[in-house]
Amino acid sequence: AVPSIKDPHTHGLKVLEALRRYISRGPVMAFCFGGEDAISVARRVTGYTDPAQAEPGTVRGDLGVDSIEKSTQEGRAVENLVHASGSPEEAQAELALWL
Repeated sequence: AVPSIKDPHTHGLKVLEALRRYISRGPVMAFCFGGEDAISVARRVTGYTDPAQAEPGTVRGDLGVDSIEKSTQEGRAVENLVHASGSPEEAQAELALWL
């Protein structure tokens, strides 16, 4: 189970630090899906955030070996292989950051 968040600011900083450590371990590839319904298509292809619960046929379902439960117990970010924006606004901000 995911622990309750007593201090959202401190929790956010811990999450950011865990993500920084994860993505700093090796190469990162940034790319952009384009076209009609690109966000929903990208999210469908990547699969559920928790690789342990992702459907077969998705990136996380076929290639993921981690779980949110395990990563939480170990105090680290879940290694879910890929990120997909959840909204046009989020995509715009992330494209500006990465590309």
